[in-house]
Amino acid sequence: MDRATGTILTTNPSEIGSFEWDNRFRVQLWEDSPEAVRMQQKENDAQLITFMNKLPRASREWTNPIMRYSIDTRLESNTTLGAAYTAAAATINVVDWELLHAGSVIHLPQTGQQMLVTATPTTTTVAINIVKLGGINVDASKGDVVMIGAPYMGELSELRESSTTVPGEPQYNLITMAGKYFAMSRMQLNSAMTTDFGTLPKEMENVQFSLLQQVQASLLFAQRTTWFDATEKQVYVGNGLLAQLQKYTLNLGTLGHNATWANFNDFFEPMFVSSLSAMKKDMFVGPALFRDLLNTARTVNRVELNPEGKTTYYSPDLGSLTFDITTDTGHRISVHEEKWALKDLSDWGFVLDSNNLGAGQYKGLGAQWFMNLQNPSEVMKVKHGFFMSWALNVFDDSTMGVVRGGTQPIVNR
Repeated sequence: MDRATGTILTTNPSEIGSFEWDNRFRVQLWEDSPEAVRMQQKENDAQLITFMNKLPRASREWTNPIMRYSIDTRLESNTTLGAAYTAAAATINVVDWELLHAGSVIHLPQTGQQMLVTATPTTTTVAINIVKLGGINVDASKGDVVMIGAPYMGELSELRESSTTVPGEPQYNLITMAGKYFAMSRMQLNSAMTTDFGTLPKEMENVQFSLLQQVQASLLFAQRTTWFDATEKQVYVGNGLLAQLQKYTLNLGTLGHNATWANFNDFFEPMFVSSLSAMKKDMFVGPALFRDLLNTARTVNRVELNPEGKTTYYSPDLGSLTFDITTDTGHRISVHEEKWALKDLSDWGFVLDSNNLGAGQYKGLGAQWFMNLQNPSEVMKVKHGFFMSWALNVFDDSTMGVVRGGTQPIVNR
C-alpha cells in the first residue's frame, strides 16, 4: 500500500483526487443520469424525405430502372416578332412561324396593324400582304406581340390549313440505389454500457440516419448519370431537384438589397399559372433565407398569423419551424426552415409543388435492413446493412423553383 502525507483533500492524495478521471475509488457524479446526453440536434433531420413520403404520389413501386413521363401545354395562338419589322416590307419575322398558313391573319396590337399571310411559311420569314386588310402600316419592334386572327374566307373559299400538335419530348429519370453497413464484435454486442452509444440499437440508428441525410443531399443535388462497372455492373443515378428545376431561379446576390417583396412575389406568381399547379406550395429554406423572407413578407403584411396570433409555428409533420405567406394574388406558400441540411447553404431555398412531384422505389427494394451479412467464418462479428432505392420526379417544372442569395451575416461566429 502506498503512503501519502498532508491534509486529506478532494485533490490530496492525488491518486484519489477528483481530477483523476480514471479514479476507481471516487463515485462519478452526473448532473442527470449517464444516459442523458443532450443532443444539440436529433440524428434524423431528413425533412425532404419526410415530405417526399407524404406526397400524393409517394407510395409507387416501379419495375424498371428507367421511367418516362411527358408534360405538354395547349397550342398557342400568340407569338412574338423575332426581328424588327420595317413599314411596307413584304415579309415579317415571326418566332413561332408554324402557327401560320396561307390565309392566316396577323395582328400586331402594340402598333395597331394587321397583315394577311400570302404563303405557308417554312422558316421564320413570313410573306405578307399589307394592303388587303387595310389600316396603318408602321415599324414594329423585335419582341412585339403577334396574335393570330381568324382565317377569313370568301364566298367560294376553301377551308384554310391548320396546325396540329405532337406530344412534348418525353422526360425520364433513373431509380437510384444506395446502402451502408456497420460491423460489431460479439463481445461488444454483449457489453454493458452506461449509455446507448456503442450498442447495437444505437449503431443501427446511426447508419440509418446517416444514409437518410446523404440520400437527402442526393435528392437535392444529384445529376442523372449511369455507368457500367466490371464488378458492380450497371449503376443508375437519378436527377435531384436542382437538375430538374431549370425554369425558375431567383438569384438575390449577396448584399441583401435584392431580397425585396416585389422580387419574391414576381418569382412566386408564375408558378401558380399552370393548371397542374397545387393551390399551396411548400418551400424548404436555409436559416438565412428563412429570416430574410420572414422579415420581408412581414413588412408588407403577407405573413399569415396562426391561431395563436404568431407568425411562426412548429410543424410536427416535418419537425420544422414554419410560417405561411400569401402572394399578391392570394396564393399560399408554407415556408419551412431546413436548419441543418442547408446550414452551409443557408441562403438557398426550394419551392416545391406536391401535385407535380412523384416519389417511389424499385419494387422489393424499398428502405430495409439486411442482417447478418458477415462471412460464415467471421464467427466473432455481426454485420448489418441499411439499404434503399428511390426516385424523385419533377413533372411540371414551371410550378417550382430555386432561390439563392440574400443577406449574409456580418459576423461569422
